Amino acid sequence: VEPSGSPSISMVPSSVPSSTPSGFPSISLLPSISISNSPTIPLLTDVGSDLGPATMNVCEGDCGSDDECIGANIRCLERNALEAVPGCSGEGTSGFNYCYDADGYLSRIAIDDGGEDPVLMPLADKDSNISITGLFACQGDCDNDDDCNGMLRCIVRDQFFGTEFVPVPGCMSPYENIEGAEGVDYCFDSDGYAMYVYDGNEYFADKDAGSALLAECQADCDFDDDCEGNLVCGQRDPMDPLPGGCLNPYQENLEVWAGVDVCCNPAKDGCVSAE
Repeated sequence: VEPSGSPSISMVPSSVPSSTPSGFPSISLLPSISISNSPTIPLLTDVGSDLGPATMNVCEGDCGSDDECIGANIRCLERNALEAVPGCSGEGTSGFNYCYDADGYLSRIAIDDGGEDPVLMPLADKDSNISITGLFACQGDCDNDDDCNGMLRCIVRDQFFGTEFVPVPGCMSPYENIEGAEGVDYCFDSDGYAMYVYDGNEYFADKDAGSALLAECQADCDFDDDCEGNLVCGQRDPMDPLPGGCLNPYQENLEVWAGVDVCCNPAKDGCVSAE
């Protein structure tokens, strides 16, 4: 029998396997790549101590001051033992301090006491003899709004009102189960929060006659004319909730606001003119 002139090609696979192996193996020229979407958390690493300014990156230690950390908001977290370091993995060396990204965390300002190194007290009170201004959000200890940068405000945390450990809005503590140092005041973004206006002497006082008009959620007003634009001075009985649109930076604590009237928008719930 003579073979046909052209081979027959079928597009349908044969149901019977071939007993003859193919001449060449199948080879892919593209490498197999596995990609993980999980971010890598830096490990706490010891690189030395007393290395000088700007010598340690995030999660490196043993730092002695913020100046040794590289970056504008990279701070040195003081530890007594094996406290967790925000944004870092591992335990590190017990009692060693490590640099961390302090953005959004409560932090203290190192105080120069005239010694070789600044005094590093976690979340400690700013020395009253040293003028520190331009504090950013979550930094303390501020004494009044003028200590804070830009439009940030200084939240008063006072034992008398039971607010000495109240969480600071928009801020976290770098230490577990600690809401900042007792009675220490911190700068924070007060937009939307009810706030007293500092009158040069104290926070918990009526607005001075003739001072600037109060914005929405600011206190303590006496008349509608104390408030900006179409805002009114919201009348409150001692323990009434704050008017609609005004958040309480002291959470559920209304003792701070007893008998205090707040400028508010009459179109919002709970805003009733004192006049």
